[in-house]
Order: sequence, then C-alpha cells, then structure tokens
Amino acid sequence: MTILNHYITTAEQLRNMSTSLNIAQEMIENANQIFFIGNGGSQAACSHIAEDFCKVANKRAYSLEGSSFITCLSNDYGYDNVYKEWLKRFYNQGDVIVAISSSGQSNNIINACRSVNKDNVITLTAHNPNNLLRNFGKINFYLPTTSYGVAECYHQIILHIILDRIVTK
Repeated sequence: MTILNHYITTAEQLRNMSTSLNIAQEMIENANQIFFIGNGGSQAACSHIAEDFCKVANKRAYSLEGSSFITCLSNDYGYDNVYKEWLKRFYNQGDVIVAISSSGQSNNIINACRSVNKDNVITLTAHNPNNLLRNFGKINFYLPTTSYGVAECYHQIILHIILDRIVTK
C-alpha cells in the first residue's frame, strides 16, 4: 500500500482506505461470481484482473469480451445499456460487480450499477469527487487525480492489493 500513500495525506484517509480494502476483500471472497466492468483502458484492466482472480484466487470472474456480443447488445439496447443487458443475462444475487470509471460519469457503467443492489457493487473512480458512480457502490475507491493514466494504474494496484490479500490469507 506504500504507493497509495502519495494520495493519502491524513491518518483518517489511511484508516478509510484500510477499511475499504477490508470490506471489498470480504465482498469478493463471499461472491459467487465477480463481474468487472469498464470502458477503454479500464476495460483492459477489467479483462486482466478478471483473469487473475480466476487463475490465482480460483474465483469465477468475468469481464465483457467479444466484439460480436458487445455490438449486438449495443445495437439492440444502446451503448448506455450494454453492461446492464449483459448483467441481466448472467448476474445473480450474491454476485459482485466491480465498476471502474476514471470519470465516474460513464452512463453504461452507472446504468449497470443502478440495476443491481448497491451492497453488491465496488466502484473505482477518479477526477471529480462528486462523480455519479460513487452513489451506486457500497465501497468506492476514489483517487484525486485528473490523469486517466494515473487513475487506471492506481485502480489496477488497488485490485491487485485485494487479490493478494485474498491469496495470502
């Protein structure tokens, strides 16, 4: 967690980060399935971390892959509903959604999170501390940066910390 200290400036923020990591770890450990959702670079991170959770932690973890399925859902329901429609087909009670959006303003991510119980959602955001996505998760990891690259890297680090904590438990 040392690298995250750059963005953690008070003892309270450090306690909050530790508490959030504990809750997110427990949510993922108890999940039947984990669905990772994001756009662009965040989707690439979703694909990577879903594979790691499957391989390393032996969890059923998924990210939306395949241009045919993505374009099918987008064409029929609109891109703003692509993840919501995907989850409608595969998500069950007891599953967890990990939603990554640097802006926290991506309608397709917000609509997906809005469609499930907030207690089953972990969000990772940046840019604006008042972004919409933060309203739809039980836990939100927020990074005060406007850099997409920095946000994407830190989001990946946070998810790997959770994975490592599960594996080394």
